[in-house]
Amino acid sequence: MTQSHRRLAVTVACVAGLLIGQAATPAGAATPTATIAVNASAGLGTLNNASRYTNDTRSGFLQAPLSTGERDQVKNQFHTNTTRQFLDMGEIYDVDTGSYDLSLYDPYLTEASSFSDRLLLCTTSLWATGGPYTTPKGTLATPAVYGQVLTTALRDYKQRFPKIEYIEPWNEPNHPDHGAITAAQHYEYYKVAYAAVNTVNAELNPAVPLKVGGPATAGFNVDFVTDFLDLYKADTNPAKRMDFVSYHDYSLLNNPAGAAGQKSRVSTWLSDKGLNPATPVFVTEYGLYAGAATGTVTGTPAEDLRHDQLVQAAGMAAAGSYYMLSGMDAPFQWSLRHKTNDRKDMFVDGVDGVRTPYGHMVAMQAMLRTARVSSTVSPAADSQGVGLGALATSDSSGVAVMYWNYQAEAGAVAHNAQVTVTNLPASFAGKRIRIQRYLVDATHSDYPNDATQTSLQLVEDLTVSGTQVTRTPGLQPNAVGLMVLTPVP
Repeated sequence: MTQSHRRLAVTVACVAGLLIGQAATPAGAATPTATIAVNASAGLGTLNNASRYTNDTRSGFLQAPLSTGERDQVKNQFHTNTTRQFLDMGEIYDVDTGSYDLSLYDPYLTEASSFSDRLLLCTTSLWATGGPYTTPKGTLATPAVYGQVLTTALRDYKQRFPKIEYIEPWNEPNHPDHGAITAAQHYEYYKVAYAAVNTVNAELNPAVPLKVGGPATAGFNVDFVTDFLDLYKADTNPAKRMDFVSYHDYSLLNNPAGAAGQKSRVSTWLSDKGLNPATPVFVTEYGLYAGAATGTVTGTPAEDLRHDQLVQAAGMAAAGSYYMLSGMDAPFQWSLRHKTNDRKDMFVDGVDGVRTPYGHMVAMQAMLRTARVSSTVSPAADSQGVGLGALATSDSSGVAVMYWNYQAEAGAVAHNAQVTVTNLPASFAGKRIRIQRYLVDATHSDYPNDATQTSLQLVEDLTVSGTQVTRTPGLQPNAVGLMVLTPVP
């Protein structure tokens, strides 16, 4: 099967029927154990879709370069808008000789520029001796040297890769691999970073100026982030700048709902400190499994991996919805592909163009419409976000509802969820309704479990008449589904 055929292939189960008025549940369907009620005309504002933000780890080092077909999927099926990439300062600069090898990153920056509208460049730590993964660690380079290297790199890269827009200096400064430095120590590097951004903007006067922010902490580290904000407030340099606040969060496995209050907390901190509460907030990495962590080990490594990849898909659907609904400015998925983070990959290693369950979930997110609308779930997920959830969207092109049954590592509750959509948009007036349902679970869209499943599976495709729609999809533990309604003549 060619790559183009792989992308287009679907498994279709057509259910015949003409539904007049209220669209009833099909004969023979399972008795509902849950309900999802969608009011497609109850607008809740524009959806800032999490599918638009992604991490592209270092091609050729932390991942195999993406194929042409995979880049096409990221651009046209994930609808990626902003891609975060990494600049290893020790790779482009030799601290012993003072020489640069800036071209080393050309293929990597070219890759992301081919599928993304803008790039966020996050730098690693810079070491005078040793390095981030050596034992012992060695000695960090001085802020002056770091600032010189960053200025030189940005001056070159911004001219040749103009999509670079955001700079995030010093990835995870509080992590042992990156120095485990304090907020005060990190702020010295941040000061030379904003100076580098100001210098390059002044010299190049780019159409899209560089922006800078941080502190890109490992974890939603309240003490570090608030200390960083205090240091920024106390900085008397009139040229200082903080264009966004950023951090990571991998604590969401058993509490995806923890994502919901983070944006408002940061905005409150900004306001309380006399800083601009409208400063954008970016969670530049988020997820369920930190680093190469695994879930509960219960079987063979391959079995555990397959299980965790389904957990990843459903958990990221849940966590992403909390970020989207709470106004997070940029929730960055992790990641397209990574050599040691198989649970968090969107593409299957070594199989061109085939997505993991997580990758399929992101593709379903990308099919959501532009405006959020009301949805009511019963029984809803618990206070930590474990259980049944939904995100409903609508615009003139139609309605799309994503739903999931997140059971984390050990939950075993299944649902037959009756999804009812009422008050369809005006674009459906006088039209028939095309219903398409997609599914990711242990037996659908799950290449790691069944190598014949190379595409996102369409499990229902039919056209009906009526003014509302009801379907009752079965949702096994950690299943994710999407129902798309389109007006047709």
